[in-house]
Amino acid sequence: LEYKYASTIKLLIEPDRKKIAYVVGHGEPLGDNTADILSTLEKYYDVDTINLLQNVDIGRFYTAAIICKPTEAFDEKNKFKIDQYVMQGGKLLMCIDQLRFNMDSLKYTDASLAMDYGLNLDDMLFKYGARINPDFIEDYQQSNPIPITVGSLGNQPDIRLLPWAYYPFSISTSKQPIVNNLDAVAFNFVNSIDTVANPEIKKTILLASSNRSRRVPSPVRISLANLKFKPQADMFKEKNIPMAVLLQGKFQSVFANRVDANFIKVYTDSLKKPYATANERDNKIILVSDGDVMLNDFQPNRGPLECGYYKYTEQLFANKTFILNCMEYLTDDYGLLEARNKNLTLRLLDTAKIKK
Repeated sequence: LEYKYASTIKLLIEPDRKKIAYVVGHGEPLGDNTADILSTLEKYYDVDTINLLQNVDIGRFYTAAIICKPTEAFDEKNKFKIDQYVMQGGKLLMCIDQLRFNMDSLKYTDASLAMDYGLNLDDMLFKYGARINPDFIEDYQQSNPIPITVGSLGNQPDIRLLPWAYYPFSISTSKQPIVNNLDAVAFNFVNSIDTVANPEIKKTILLASSNRSRRVPSPVRISLANLKFKPQADMFKEKNIPMAVLLQGKFQSVFANRVDANFIKVYTDSLKKPYATANERDNKIILVSDGDVMLNDFQPNRGPLECGYYKYTEQLFANKTFILNCMEYLTDDYGLLEARNKNLTLRLLDTAKIKK
């Protein structure tokens, strides 16, 4: 209740709404599958779509930028634009798929391979303190089912919902305000994240797999035939494999000591753009190893479905709340989300004293 009051007061006293950039230009989804989350964000922020290929930079007037599920490689020029946006204090929410795979590829074949997108972002993310691995997480304990034909009943196919280890959902136990008391968040073909030993960057795991999961390294062979066999529990021995991480601190530029002095002179003098090799103040980046986490399904007869809605079980996961919390944490200078961390202790009254 305190958080809701404070959030409303903040909206009333702030003269302008924060601006957010949804970055496109490298195959990012835009349209039916982003309709719900972008329309929801527009209730709280001014959201612009910015094509990274057609702009010199990501404007400093954007408090935060979203990079969601790029499918094409970033060249050094466009990586430089992202890097300098971060160096100038811009906040980032990155939902990245490292491996390319689509369930439609299993419609006409028994198995298919998931291959690396080759996004060319590894060195930049490593410099910021994390690495998205070229693998898939299989979760034996927490996963959503998919419909599979297991036989026939008369002339009709016998279709059942069977757990699909590549569709895990995460239930956070962290007290970090973004995920504190958050319901389950659903993922599709999510990669694992490793944090890098960098004392200047604080890493907080926001979402992770269950206690019975494992990593399958690339190239991953995906086959529906696996559902015919009961999984062996002893194969799923890894616990809490990170799927979303918060990075905080003074980030160092991946282009430090790599850019020609003449280029810097043109960039600063002719283009009138500031150039920095490190953050002056603490900054924030949220990295999620699944681009589908903020997308919604689309059905021709119903239109865009709600972000986090899983059509096979008709269950609504907390994906949209998670994204909204991420954006609020990145853009809020007041730290209002901290109010959600408070614990209220209920103390019973002395009934004898009350009666007296």
